[in-house]
Amino acid sequence: MKVCVFCGSNYGNDPAFRENAEGLGKLLAKKGHSLVYGGSDRGLMGSVSTSCFKSGGEVIAVEPTFFLGWGATTDCVTQTIPTVTMNERKQKMMEISDVFLALPGGIGTLDEISDVMTDIGLGQVEGKLILFNINHFYEPILELLKIYNDQGFLKEDWSGYPLVADSLKEVEEALDEFEKSFRF
Repeated sequence: MKVCVFCGSNYGNDPAFRENAEGLGKLLAKKGHSLVYGGSDRGLMGSVSTSCFKSGGEVIAVEPTFFLGWGATTDCVTQTIPTVTMNERKQKMMEISDVFLALPGGIGTLDEISDVMTDIGLGQVEGKLILFNINHFYEPILELLKIYNDQGFLKEDWSGYPLVADSLKEVEEALDEFEKSFRF
């Protein structure tokens, strides 16, 4: 299964973010899942990809070519798919992935989460989004979705709602459950 991971190119202030990113990379490799990610060697992106690669996992970097000029690339990948723009990168990642998982991140991660929820909700992308809610990081987004629902802008049965995992064990359980029900 190809697991697309969205996350920050910084580490954030909580050491648990980096620890769980490294743990996720190891978990994906152990379970035989391919990691699809945005190609940077920095921050949580670098942690999850390097950990997966060094644990024997397949790492697919979908990377805008301007990252090369920034020196933000890594050799810890098994395949690189170059793109021109960030939007093209996001679309390619969504196209080739089976499930989506968001670690903590910034505005870019928020953009990716929003697009994935929208496209899943509209039936344009198959799969599911898992929010890895490390130390309650995604509580504000979950509260916002509740407000959208309460105010009549989302339906209770909207298929774009994310799954929420508060621990690496819950991420593993969600991936296992999704893999059982997914048709490859």
